[in-house]
Amino acid sequence: MSAELTVFRADDDGFTLDHYSDREQARAHCLHKAQKDPLIVTTTRLPDEPPVHRWVIDGPDPDDTEDAEELYLVINGEEQPTGYTVTPITVLSQFDREAEEWEVDE
Repeated sequence: MSAELTVFRADDDGFTLDHYSDREQARAHCLHKAQKDPLIVTTTRLPDEPPVHRWVIDGPDPDDTEDAEELYLVINGEEQPTGYTVTPITVLSQFDREAEEWEVDE
């Protein structure tokens, strides 16, 4: 049996920003980038004022921590998706031949 580790990938519309061992650090990276993103920043907010935000799980179960989550910001009074996401990724320490399942078409 191989050991597993979960890392968190911070993305900007599918482009990887970085990988973190802590979900909150990946979230912080995305939030920081969103605050500086000229396509997202609005004139109704002071430059150093933290945006009103929340993370939305992208999956059928909003409490499932294994699904990706997207950063939503309140922009002009409306909640908007930003394209910044955090995705948990399971990393194995070694290849496990017994765990590999092969399906053969008959």
